[in-house]
Amino acid sequence: MLELHDIVLERNNVRSLANVNLKVEDGETVVLTGPSGCGKSTLIRVCLGLIKPKSGEVWFEGVNLQALSPEALRKKRRKMGIVFQEFQLLDHFTVLENVLLALWEGDRDRKKAEEAIKSVGLWDKRFRYPRQLSGGEKQRVGIARALALDPDIIFWDEPTAALDPMYVHEILRIMDSLAQKKTMLVVTHEMPFALKVADRLVLMEAGRIVEEAPPSRIFAEPASHVGAMYRERLLDTREALGKLDVKQVV
Repeated sequence: MLELHDIVLERNNVRSLANVNLKVEDGETVVLTGPSGCGKSTLIRVCLGLIKPKSGEVWFEGVNLQALSPEALRKKRRKMGIVFQEFQLLDHFTVLENVLLALWEGDRDRKKAEEAIKSVGLWDKRFRYPRQLSGGEKQRVGIARALALDPDIIFWDEPTAALDPMYVHEILRIMDSLAQKKTMLVVTHEMPFALKVADRLVLMEAGRIVEEAPPSRIFAEPASHVGAMYRERLLDTREALGKLDVKQVV
């Protein structure tokens, strides 16, 4: 499905990605995480062909994206969905119009947009504007926009990072359900989600992949200090949950 071979990216003589190799198989959910500024979001943009690496190759569905013309690359990108951290909605367009705009000219099938909006539970708000929506609802519009393309792979660039905690769970539930149907590469710090849904967890630091394995293995026996850091975070969450009196909560 998606393969990255020896990706190197430099900006102002600073190497932001260093010999990155990654493979995402058809049907897999791969979670990519690491400290802020380690290159996660940059790697997503390289995968989408939005940033050209200094060296290395990105292969998607058997095609080397670096070898494509700009027009051929745009066509190939139609099979890729992206959900952004900051929503990227047009304020003067309604929910329905924002989703319709994601479809390419000649393929602006209103039914596709409507079905995508229904799938994220926003049908009754399809004529509202972004300013009339909560943060969680805005992100659901972003998800509908990606789904309307019927992509072969969905990239998620920290989709819950800009949300209030009360809205995070609803987005993670949608992502959980989609993981059963779609190939996904997810940038997130939500480790309980990774443990539950990811087939593989990929840890980055300073532009490099430092560990890659099923999340259960990393959380049980981390092989890097980054893995150990996330293991401690998950254990802290479990300890906090253990202090809950379930009878009082329910």
